[in-house]
Amino acid sequence: MVTDTIRPPAPRPSPWRNPAVRGMVLQVLFVAAVVALGAFLVHNTLVNLRRQNIAGGFGFLDREAAFGIGESLIAYSPADTYARAFLAGLLNTLYVSALGIVLATVLGTVMGITRLSRNWLVSKLAQVYVETFRNIPLLLQLFFWWGLLRETAPAPRQAWQPLPDVFVSNRGIAFPIPNADPAYGWVALAFGVGVLATIGIFRWARQRQASTG
Repeated sequence: MVTDTIRPPAPRPSPWRNPAVRGMVLQVLFVAAVVALGAFLVHNTLVNLRRQNIAGGFGFLDREAAFGIGESLIAYSPADTYARAFLAGLLNTLYVSALGIVLATVLGTVMGITRLSRNWLVSKLAQVYVETFRNIPLLLQLFFWWGLLRETAPAPRQAWQPLPDVFVSNRGIAFPIPNADPAYGWVALAFGVGVLATIGIFRWARQRQASTG
């Protein structure tokens, strides 16, 4: 005679053994810890500012800056407000960033082409440049070249002049830039018209050569 044995139900696994539940709980705890730390830092900062009688907020933007900015794309003087100084600094940052993007793109393209050159010397020189600078952080390179310039370059009165009206000193590189003039707009317009006319004449000449020989 065969009797069936009834097995007791298997115990349910602990939720902590479930990787999905465990991961969600850990993420919630991490976010809560970050929020608590941020709240503590903000509260501590506000308490210290109140204790030192230092006013917070952005009300200072309407006050006089009382400091100068060496180069600015907009009119600025130390009598302007902090908001004006912030705008001048922001425009300078965008201007330098745009120039850096263009120059970095041109330099990277040139180095990439020369790296693939069939000329052994050119290819090896490009390889040395790429292998030397690609793994060095850009900020470290800036510190290096700026420190080298300040240590080796002469004072402004004895500045090097590699090109006419271009001066290199321990304070940086100074070079002339054209002043704004309404004629530049007309020159740019004439240049654009000349480019379009050149393209049109080139296409017309090719079609005429193909039709007449």
